[in-house]
Amino acid sequence: MRVTVWLNHDPDAIIVGHRPGARLVLAYRYTLPAATAGTDSLLLERIFAAFNSEPVHPDDERHSATWTAQRLRSLSVGDVVAIDDRHYACESVGWTPIPAPRT
Repeated sequence: MRVTVWLNHDPDAIIVGHRPGARLVLAYRYTLPAATAGTDSLLLERIFAAFNSEPVHPDDERHSATWTAQRLRSLSVGDVVAIDDRHYACESVGWTPIPAPRT
């Protein structure tokens, strides 16, 4: 499974969440082994934990460390994660499916 993470550079994103047309910057791409995959909901929570310095799966420790070494901020409200061709915006609680962003 391909995972792509974009950080939202809209200064109001933390308050209003993701808005179509927001300025998203590609932050990270990686592949998860299919054997470690689960539902999108479980994967999104796993991705959120990894990019908030709390990896819950051994496979995510390397990605979390790389994220931190690149001095990227924590994954937050308004940011976007793609799992293969399915896109989700991070909300204050949970995730919302969205169309593929234009980047």
